[in-house]
Amino acid sequence: MPPSDQNSLLSKTEKIVLQRVRKGLSNEGIAKDLSISINTIRTHKKSLFKKLGVKSVNEAIAVAENYYMI
Repeated sequence: MPPSDQNSLLSKTEKIVLQRVRKGLSNEGIAKDLSISINTIRTHKKSLFKKLGVKSVNEAIAVAENYYMI
């Protein structure tokens, strides 16, 4: 992945959601923290899985850390 694409691949909210997941928060905890619905959290997670080409939260965190996205 080219360096210019690394920072713009994930939206600001997707990065925040992934950072909260990395800290161990549940979907409910993240939703409460960000004052958005649980369904919105699920949508953000699906989107970042697709963008990163992964199938799990652990893979998403590993890829995002590897490319310095979070």
